Amino acid sequence: MTFPLIDRHYLSPSLTVVHASDALPQQLNALQEAGGGLALTPVSEQRVGYGLTLLNHFRGIERQGLGIDGNALAGGGNMFETLRISALTQSGEAKDETLPDPRELLRLATRRSAESLGLSDITGTLEERKRADN
Repeated sequence: MTFPLIDRHYLSPSLTVVHASDALPQQLNALQEAGGGLALTPVSEQRVGYGLTLLNHFRGIERQGLGIDGNALAGGGNMFETLRISALTQSGEAKDETLPDPRELLRLATRRSAESLGLSDITGTLEERKRADN
């Protein structure tokens, strides 16, 4: 995420930022204040050398979820790999094998991802009349 997004007033509830591993706290605060969303893509970030996606760095963002880039960048688009990389990166950084909380991580990949994209009325949880992920 760059300062021009902030300076040009592009942050809004209709914006979802991707590839923000290196976002500064003031940039994340601006995104949160604007009601924008955040898609964390840890496999892509590490694969191309953008940096580590540390889940605790994004704690202040309400609308966030996990994402996957296309196969060319993410190498297969496997959400379970994304969950694994996220968990290992967080526990390694914190030097605590109990982090992150597995239920919170699963919520991030399902319910919170759907909420961050404004799709929680049709997906994100296992409920009658909601779509299952393909």
